[in-house]
Amino acid sequence: MVNRKKYINDFAVVMMVLIVGSLIVGAIEGINIGRNVKTYNAYSEEIAPNDYIIFNFKINEGARLYIYYYAQNLSIYYDDADVIFSVMRENDFEQWVATNGSEPGILNSTFYFDDSYVRTNNLQVDYDGTYYFIIFNTNPYDVEVLIDIEIIPWGHIIAAGIMAVLLLFGTTGMGIRVGHVTVYNAKQEKRTSGNVSVDTSVTELSTTDRKDGVFCQSCGSPLTPKDTRYCQQCGASV
Repeated sequence: MVNRKKYINDFAVVMMVLIVGSLIVGAIEGINIGRNVKTYNAYSEEIAPNDYIIFNFKINEGARLYIYYYAQNLSIYYDDADVIFSVMRENDFEQWVATNGSEPGILNSTFYFDDSYVRTNNLQVDYDGTYYFIIFNTNPYDVEVLIDIEIIPWGHIIAAGIMAVLLLFGTTGMGIRVGHVTVYNAKQEKRTSGNVSVDTSVTELSTTDRKDGVFCQSCGSPLTPKDTRYCQQCGASV
């Protein structure tokens, strides 16, 4: 009986490659997520009339923008003040700079708001590149702005999620394979031990029938296979 303790076959190899590949790609995507999550926070940014503040980020395609800002009039406490919030791509920004920093418009903005308070989620970036964030004060008085910007690389998050599903699939497949082989080997070992017991009893019976190494209890003469009933020397019953 052949004892096939073989845990690795073609299916298992595929699953192992899938697991290792998922771990490697998942680790890379995890690093990319950490590197591409960006934030900008300002709690009391003051902007003079017809002035602006600028900050920029390099953003990957598929990323999502989470924007929150609130502007108020510094001369009148708690009085809201509308400001322009514009997000421009690099080419549009260069053209805007060429106009000596005039009021940003909708046409040269990827995202555009003109309000004192904005909270928006899940704005999708369609192209890779550097994006410029401009907050422009169109009021004749100073304003104070609270800003909270967060950029989430959803493309990398989705890729990492797919790798996690593949890793789960590969691990489950390997577990099923090992469990199946373990049960199979246990059954084979049980059958083998049973066969050994039967063969031993048959061997012992055969040895008795042959009477090899058996002596007469009366006279001590050796018995041969022909001495089936009586000893040839003393006639005693065998």
